[in-house]
Amino acid sequence: MELWGMDPPREYAAALATCPSDRLVAAHHRAVAGLSATDREVLLHAVRDRLLTGTSTAADDIAALARFVACAELRRPGLLLDALPATLAETLRRYVVIALPLVGPSVRPRDRTTVGPAPDPSHDSGWEQLLQHPPDAYSLYAGVAGPPSARYAGRRGA
Repeated sequence: MELWGMDPPREYAAALATCPSDRLVAAHHRAVAGLSATDREVLLHAVRDRLLTGTSTAADDIAALARFVACAELRRPGLLLDALPATLAETLRRYVVIALPLVGPSVRPRDRTTVGPAPDPSHDSGWEQLLQHPPDAYSLYAGVAGPPSARYAGRRGA
């Protein structure tokens, strides 16, 4: 269901792929806290059935439930949420997506040690770092050179 241009399943999957785990746990904490007691009980039963853990956890232990759900979804997306009723899974995904902007920065910072040595600050225009990262260099080249049809139009005699 789309709500104000939001696609919770797609945005939830993107968050699992890009967000740091501590941020996802915090967003899941907010999401689980927003569920009713009955929904948390259903969630706890799914945790016990699918993950074989949480036997001593109560439905009102929001922090533990949030950790279980976030860790399960990070390891195997859909393992736990697909075991829930569709409306509860959609609600939980929507609550997590809504909570993400409230709990920290949006993407995992790139590991700067793999980019290469630091450029000379007196000469750094920013282009050198882009060219050292292959996907950025390809995107930069493709954007400057234009689409293939534009690059090869002259060779065809056109």
